Amino acid sequence: MKNYIGPSKIVTVAAPAAATSGAPLVSNGVFLGIPQASAASGANVALLRDGIAKVDKTTGTAYSVGDPVFWDVAGLKTVDLANARIGTDPYMGQVRKAAASGATSCEVIFDADASNLFATFGSLVSSSGGAALVGIEDAGGLYVGATVEAALQELTP
Repeated sequence: MKNYIGPSKIVTVAAPAAATSGAPLVSNGVFLGIPQASAASGANVALLRDGIAKVDKTTGTAYSVGDPVFWDVAGLKTVDLANARIGTDPYMGQVRKAAASGATSCEVIFDADASNLFATFGSLVSSSGGAALVGIEDAGGLYVGATVEAALQELTP
């Protein structure tokens, strides 16, 4: 393919806002990745676009392996589906290790490209009142479930 530039596991971009090393970077409701270093708005920053990261977690809710988590753009911590504001808090990934209610961090398996797909699809599902069957497709195939959460569980490695 003559227009291929390279893999996107780590990409360098101009930060759309101030970026803090290790804290998910969100712009216009979209999870962009995790900055490798802090950077001022407009400065170049290397973003990890997929992998596993330990990020801050909202206390008061326990997470199980495979649970979908979202990035609370106001509180700057992960939240579960019950507490996420669909359309505002972007989907980030799935929990890698169970985290107790009192835990202040959790490990998340994430893929910024899949997160962006979920952000769009999740908004459509939430605005339509739900869906009878949900399908999510990525490079690994088509994953189907009765809910968005069930389809995401199928995506979990």
